[in-house]
Amino acid sequence: MIQLDFLGAEFLTWLYFRIEELPQVTLGKKVSLKPLNGEDRKVTISTPNLDDSGEVLQAIRSGYHVETLALEYVIDERVHAFTLNATDGTISGVRSNGHGKSTGEDQEADILLRMANLDEIEEILMKLFGQFMEVRLGQTFVSQEIKSIREFVLQGLQAKLVGPLPTWRSAMNEAPMQA
Repeated sequence: MIQLDFLGAEFLTWLYFRIEELPQVTLGKKVSLKPLNGEDRKVTISTPNLDDSGEVLQAIRSGYHVETLALEYVIDERVHAFTLNATDGTISGVRSNGHGKSTGEDQEADILLRMANLDEIEEILMKLFGQFMEVRLGQTFVSQEIKSIREFVLQGLQAKLVGPLPTWRSAMNEAPMQA
């Protein structure tokens, strides 16, 4: 039987580094990382500036991968905040606003509204995972993508000592991806 458990962790780690290229998706305020060797140790980082976190970079440099990642997805005036788990792909802590207000009076309408919000979240996650799989199955995943992540981590940690973090795009010298 083929073991594909690693894909969720690779996806979330890749997403952490590619997030700035996705116009409607941003990092939330919390990330949990776990060692690649499967130990039970876990590092959880909670900060308003997750994309500027030297702690995340140091954990990844030390052999950790992203296990859970808080994200925000913005569509027009609607904002969906949620946490994605790499182990089983579950979505938790969903908070949505702007897609109609729950009145609390009509339970069926409230459930339908929540389902519509979850459908929007699932749709963007499927697109993002599809983009990841295209990259992951490509010929240059290890030679370019992993190499670029390692370079970004090193540059980011060095910048923490002397200045602001570089952007992923500047490290990759690429145009943004489309969500």
